[in-house]
Amino acid sequence: MAQAFEVGDGLLEDVAEDVHVYDRADSGGLGGVGLGNGTEKHGYLPFAHTDFIFPMVGEELGLGFILATVLCFAMFPFFDLSNLIMVYLLAVLVTATGCGRGPAVLNSLLSVLAFDFFFVPPRYSLAVSDAQYIVTFAVMFLVALVISHLAARLRQEAETARLQERQAAAMHGLSRQLAGTRGTEGILKTAEQYLSEIFNCRVVALLPDETGKLAVAAGDPASVIQNDMIKEVHLAQSVYTTGRMAGWGTPYSTEVDILCVPLQAAYACLGVLALRPKDVRRSPMPQQLNLLESLSKQIALALEVEHLSGKCVEPSATASG
Repeated sequence: MAQAFEVGDGLLEDVAEDVHVYDRADSGGLGGVGLGNGTEKHGYLPFAHTDFIFPMVGEELGLGFILATVLCFAMFPFFDLSNLIMVYLLAVLVTATGCGRGPAVLNSLLSVLAFDFFFVPPRYSLAVSDAQYIVTFAVMFLVALVISHLAARLRQEAETARLQERQAAAMHGLSRQLAGTRGTEGILKTAEQYLSEIFNCRVVALLPDETGKLAVAAGDPASVIQNDMIKEVHLAQSVYTTGRMAGWGTPYSTEVDILCVPLQAAYACLGVLALRPKDVRRSPMPQQLNLLESLSKQIALALEVEHLSGKCVEPSATASG
């Protein structure tokens, strides 16, 4: 019975190792997690440097480079070396499109080294017997770099286009909601709910009183201003005075865990939006800050229109009286 359990335990270990092998080979994606950044070699796989070298390389360097090398081994007996170069260049293109410039540059360098080591005589050595291959390596590397740069720029432009589309949709959604809202309190309540959903945070709107001191106009202040109340309130007041975004995710007052955004109208700052992220460890991207700034200006415009319409109604009411 004890022997049976030993056999079973050994079988379970083998199955677990196989699961980790396939998981690591796939987890790096096309571009990999980077040299030295793999995790499964730290205790999960017993011989990562020998028996399990394939999944380790796949995790750190990416499947694009691995698949290109495997395909070149299959093609080597039947095709010239120039055809193998095309396979590696295709892998660089796929990596740059899917993962960006950094992984693609690394893939370019590794492709040249792998092509030299595995296929150029003398094989399984980085020595070069024919000087003409040095030119081949240089041209191959330069072409791979150009391909990676162009593909990465295309990927960046596509991401920018998608981001602009999402920003336009967000601004249109807020504009549509504000168009059907009347009153300062209603506008701020709508803005608070909309921004909370968009940015996954808690929001409070602050408007100045007759003395210029900010007071809560919408939202739950206890859910936003909670850690260092004096410092956070001072930050909001400073943002109202300067008209400049500050706090979490910005270069200003980085020690504070809230983000204060001015409601900047054409000629004056009408108030401040204070946001507390649900996860302060994740800094906002510059595009998110730009979107937030655009939405805050849209909210300020709605408040300004509401204020001007109220001024127009007062003389009409007086005249009719």
